[in-house]
Amino acid sequence: MEADRAYPQAGSAHDTFWDWASLMPETTHMLMWAMSDRAIRVPCAPSKVSASTPSSWSMPGAKVTFCKFHWKPKLGMQSTLWDEALKLQAADNDYHRRDLHESIVSGAYPEWELGLQMFDQEFADAAAL
Repeated sequence: MEADRAYPQAGSAHDTFWDWASLMPETTHMLMWAMSDRAIRVPCAPSKVSASTPSSWSMPGAKVTFCKFHWKPKLGMQSTLWDEALKLQAADNDYHRRDLHESIVSGAYPEWELGLQMFDQEFADAAAL
């Protein structure tokens, strides 16, 4: 890193990223999704979305509750194989954007169900061991 700018340089940037990613379980989980075949979505098939870290909720006088948000597409999980994705990309660079736009115009809106994963401090402490 350059001392005067704190920007990672080519030699250290990749190591720094992978050190960070491998030491954060939620980041490792997100990367497993992003780099799997599930990350190449089918046109107009909304992706599953999860918050990478839990939020803490509390009310005055109440104990803290941690909450993680998960949005699951109502159409279910759908993905494209690598070879299919390459052909779609080569044939039409804007295929996903156009497909989503045409679906919305026709009234076929993408929809998700929101799920909450909630736990207390005792569970978080036990899971961290």
